[in-house]
Amino acid sequence: MKNRKTLIQEKQYKESKRGDINKIRQFLDKYSTYREDKALDLLRAGNKVLDIGCGDGLLLAKLSSKYKSLWGLDISQSRLKRAKENLFKKGLFGKSHMIAADFDEKLPFRSCFFDSVVCIATLETSIDPYHLLHEINRIMLSGGILIIQVSNMAFFPRRISLMLGRMPKTWEAEGLWNGGALHYFTKSSLKDLLQESGFMVTTIKCTGFLSNIRNFWVSLLGADIIIKAIKK
Repeated sequence: MKNRKTLIQEKQYKESKRGDINKIRQFLDKYSTYREDKALDLLRAGNKVLDIGCGDGLLLAKLSSKYKSLWGLDISQSRLKRAKENLFKKGLFGKSHMIAADFDEKLPFRSCFFDSVVCIATLETSIDPYHLLHEINRIMLSGGILIIQVSNMAFFPRRISLMLGRMPKTWEAEGLWNGGALHYFTKSSLKDLLQESGFMVTTIKCTGFLSNIRNFWVSLLGADIIIKAIKK
């Protein structure tokens, strides 16, 4: 049995370690760009915005600074419940609309309904990316903005893994192989897919640590790819 003094010392050591980790995180945050913040930066103000795969609704809360009407779609009822709670806490429940639906089926919106659509860490998990992008195109106004973000399979460390015969993971999700990803993308393949689906790509960036430097060569240095595209 450990005596009281030893237990106190161990507790103080763990607290000190947590403090050091928090300091490192705070330092890294100064030089990091988060995908939700980059999406917000790439969007212009408008009327209605849809977040496909909205999760807890935290991105929608940020988008409230630019849009009058917030729409979130997710297949998970539990995530939609948390999204409603988060938006309610921020006083946004009156301007938000949460829809339970499967984005692999026809989206439950009429044509030319949204100014903008955001699709973060979602396209990889769709059964048919062509179907999803054509549905997004259908529900958007002409000239509307699509922000889409995926993991970059051509990221340099992943290229090395493939060369060594190992399949790299692109993102994590508890209980799912590679976060449930069904498809893998590079900068060029995603750009081609968007153009074939009726969009004009205007901006290609990455996010994460030192993204401002890594943006000079997104295809090699970006762990992810975030694209701004306009409906033709």
